[in-house]
Amino acid sequence: MHKIASVYHLYIWNIVMNKANVFNYVFSLTFQSKRQFALLLFLIGTITVVSATMSAIPILFAMGIDLLSEGKGSATGVSLILAFSVSLLVASVISQFEWLTFGPFNLRLQRHLTLEVFNHALSLPYYVMRQHTSHEIGRIVEKGLDAIRDITSSLAFSIAPTIVELTIAACVIAFMVDPWIAILLIAALAVYGYLANLSAERIRTATESAMGSGTQAWTYGLDAVANVDHVQQANLRPAIIEQLNKKLKINDEHWKVTFTQRVYYGVLQTLIFGGVVIWVLWRGALDVSAGTLTVGELVLINTYIVRLLQPVETLARVYREIHASAGEAALLMRLLAEHPIPATQSSHLPVTSRPWALQLTNVGVTIGTTPVIIALDRSVAPASRLFIVGASGMGKSSLLRVLGCLVPVSSGHLTIESVDVTEANSEAFRNGIAVAYQDCLLFDLTIRENIALGSNASKGAIDAIMSELGLNDVMNRHRDENEPTVGERGNRLSGGEKQRISLARALLKPSNLLLLDEPTASLDEVNRTRVVAALNNRKGRQTEIIVTHDTGLIEPNDAVLYLLEPGKTHHGTHIELLGIKEYSDFINGTILVETESR
Repeated sequence: MHKIASVYHLYIWNIVMNKANVFNYVFSLTFQSKRQFALLLFLIGTITVVSATMSAIPILFAMGIDLLSEGKGSATGVSLILAFSVSLLVASVISQFEWLTFGPFNLRLQRHLTLEVFNHALSLPYYVMRQHTSHEIGRIVEKGLDAIRDITSSLAFSIAPTIVELTIAACVIAFMVDPWIAILLIAALAVYGYLANLSAERIRTATESAMGSGTQAWTYGLDAVANVDHVQQANLRPAIIEQLNKKLKINDEHWKVTFTQRVYYGVLQTLIFGGVVIWVLWRGALDVSAGTLTVGELVLINTYIVRLLQPVETLARVYREIHASAGEAALLMRLLAEHPIPATQSSHLPVTSRPWALQLTNVGVTIGTTPVIIALDRSVAPASRLFIVGASGMGKSSLLRVLGCLVPVSSGHLTIESVDVTEANSEAFRNGIAVAYQDCLLFDLTIRENIALGSNASKGAIDAIMSELGLNDVMNRHRDENEPTVGERGNRLSGGEKQRISLARALLKPSNLLLLDEPTASLDEVNRTRVVAALNNRKGRQTEIIVTHDTGLIEPNDAVLYLLEPGKTHHGTHIELLGIKEYSDFINGTILVETESR
């Protein structure tokens, strides 16, 4: 727990000093928009006027009571009480308009903050995002944004009005009634505030632990739902539910700690402030009996104590909730604390429409602590085609991600057009790279929308690539089956259909470098022929690097990089490498191969 608290305090420091955090986004989004800032000023003004009015008008009631009880100026006393009633009604009506300012303000803030969070997450390095599952990210973002919404609404409707009311009440009691009572109330509030802060700290720490265990449980459950076909096929539902129940029980224990802390400190705060209230009213009654305090002033004290009691309890509760919300937002803060790689200006990179030349010099690729590529040297000529082959687990797909400027080399250098590829300029290089990975990127959109995603291609160009890869029949079939979209991650499509859609998007993009990962792995012979023809039709337009186990794609004079094991490779033309026993055994199927998942 102390470790968690230390981590949180580090992030609180980052809130003040580091620009890459959620609170910086809140303030920057508020002040960078004139409309948003105007809404904020109007909201603060409305809340201040309403709170000040609601706090000051009890004076009218107390003065009216004094005049009526003394039998003097009864008409004036009645008028003052009537003015109090009318003012209370007007202030209550005005308070309803706070939502007309806070609603649009908070909605705009949430929308822009959501965009900032997802933009930040998508700008993080690939190897950083691999540490999180999509369900985990979704849970973190959802709970984090909920927490920020709770914090902003609490600040608007609880903290600010309560501070105004407390200030006015303290001034009225000090200057109009009894300064000693005011001093005692202020002292009690100070002790109350100390306890509120202490309880909030402990509740926040417990909430962080509860959020962490809750995210783990939800991620586990959502993973099962996302793979429902496998779960049902293997009858794993009872085992998964049992494991999920264990995780949820752990989460329950963490939340019980927060409830216990709330009760303990809530009772302690109530006893302290309640004791002070009893003393103040007793002192006021004695002063009235002694003639040093009027009945109206005693009514005023009672009114303010009643008005103070609820706001103070609300203030303590909201303060605890804000700290708890900060605990819920801690995971989001940690995500936002990850720094995206600053992009290099594209003017520093080679701007050319010709195919790119690549050079790998002593390149090493490490996954975790395991080296998969060691000291690789290889040049790739512009407009050439290079096949990367090897047994499963030899790092083919990992190398492809390095060549695609998605993951930096662990050692050595990758240069494109004589420019060293770094984390800072990788995003700009990716503009000239088209990629179709084996794990296809599909959204719950139509087939056409998935192909055109991020492209400015014309309708005719999209129609042409769909026809070339046989996707029109797929689209028509799904339209007839009343399935206009491909489903979540393309779950309404076969593996081969998903692969062709991903390939169509890659071929549609004007590129200097084309990277393909097992482009024919899931295809039948008819569609394989279509894909091979489509690739051959574009041969020479860009530099091509293809990872494959389909050795039928490789022609005798095609360049091949054979990954045998970390630190050991063979490269040359296909016909040359067939003279090497290890390569010929691999091609002839003597070495067992599988589709690579790494």
